[in-house]
Amino acid sequence: MLKYKISISVLFFPLMLLAQDIVKNSNYSLRDFIIKNDSLYYLEHTELRLFDFKNNTNLNCFVGGFGLEFYELSDSEILTVANELVKNVSSFRFYDKKSNTITESFFYKKGKVIDFAKIPELNVFAFSATNKKIIFINFDDRKNLKKIIEIKLDAFSRRLVFKNKELFYCTDSGKIFRYSMNDYKNELIYKTNAILTDFNFIDDNLVYSTIDGDIVKVDLKSKKEQKLKLTNNFVLNSLRHDGNLICGSWKGTIYVIDLEEFKVAKEFNYHEAAVLKISYYKDSIFYSSSIDKTIKKWIIK
Repeated sequence: MLKYKISISVLFFPLMLLAQDIVKNSNYSLRDFIIKNDSLYYLEHTELRLFDFKNNTNLNCFVGGFGLEFYELSDSEILTVANELVKNVSSFRFYDKKSNTITESFFYKKGKVIDFAKIPELNVFAFSATNKKIIFINFDDRKNLKKIIEIKLDAFSRRLVFKNKELFYCTDSGKIFRYSMNDYKNELIYKTNAILTDFNFIDDNLVYSTIDGDIVKVDLKSKKEQKLKLTNNFVLNSLRHDGNLICGSWKGTIYVIDLEEFKVAKEFNYHEAAVLKISYYKDSIFYSSSIDKTIKKWIIK
């Protein structure tokens, strides 16, 4: 694991911050979670776990060799994604909340999953794999999942984003593509020379980050670029909130970027290792999970 020392000059604004609260400790890195009502669903290695805050009870169900992500399909069903311990095998399982069981499973035997996206309005999910492909799967029939689309890549794709019936994805060759679910056309929309770690489309702008620590805002109409530089750190994931981009980084620092002025407004050292997910809850309440084996709750005002 890379060892970095953060050195970044930023302008700090006045801030009221309620100290972060550890919601869950684990023996493993916590890659994905959902906070809903009085319940916390989270992946812990081979298990999908449910913790009920109100009743202080736990449930768990086996979901694979190394749980990566999951998606709530309905109030009663969750789709889980895992990489099996067997070489080049990944798995997708349908979990029924009421019975606390896996009802159906699907195995992809040609590569491990890198990233995953559920496509709303369609019973379809897409995933990028280590065989340099993006695969689309239709799950209308849970017992007979079907591959409907396969995109061959020139490098790994580490980020998939679905928006307005289009799948956007980036590759390690520095390219960002748009794939339309309407006409099935694949279009290159941006290219840089760096390895991309995250990207967002915000209004008419593309905001992307690189493994070199760059955060770049591109006006897609004028092609004008603005750039920020993190020293010895880089962004892994981000979400938009109230005119800001909230970013989780490799070193565990959380950055708040003012999108209008495009500068780092705040930074918080909430985690001791890479931030794997940030989720907005409500009333400026956020949750984040990390390689440091914790899920934390924090509030920015």
